[in-house]
Amino acid sequence: MAERTRRTKEEIVAELDKKIQGHKDAIEKIKADAAAKIAHHESILKKWEDKKEAVLNPKPRTYARKKGMKSVMDKAKELGMTPEEVAEKLGISLD
Repeated sequence: MAERTRRTKEEIVAELDKKIQGHKDAIEKIKADAAAKIAHHESILKKWEDKKEAVLNPKPRTYARKKGMKSVMDKAKELGMTPEEVAEKLGISLD
């Protein structure tokens, strides 16, 4: 099985820029044409610009499980419980 080649951000952005420019050119060509065609191209243009923005500024990964466990342990400490007591309540052994 062939290994998947991963494109770089620059390659993805270059391809999206090319598509964006193509649709901008198409919009200019059909300005006198029907408004429906312009709306279609503008919606596609917006979708690709949003995708480009997402590639350039990715959302940070969240580690929900880690945060959840930390908040549980913080609450247990506030209640004066030790890690051993928490483990005992959960029915697990720390050994």
